[in-house]
Amino acid sequence: MLKSDLTEEDNTKVIAALRRHSNARAVILVSDSAQVKKILEAAQRINARGEFIWIISDSLGDLSSLLDATDVIQGSFVVTGHQVQHPTFD
Repeated sequence: MLKSDLTEEDNTKVIAALRRHSNARAVILVSDSAQVKKILEAAQRINARGEFIWIISDSLGDLSSLLDATDVIQGSFVVTGHQVQHPTFD
């Protein structure tokens, strides 16, 4: 579980800690889009491209916020729920 107020240095330490676990291949991120973006930016900063498969929850919302990190998240998964508009709530 990550705190929401992590600094850039803290996020870099998270990625470095993941790297120390040689069997770590997949990382599940269930967080708000701001924190997900910070973690992925940290992965970019320390050149962790292709090292992990990121599984990102639907809390991400707008995927366009990750366009700068496409080299880090290439081959990853974003899990979203099926959304249907209901006329009662329009």
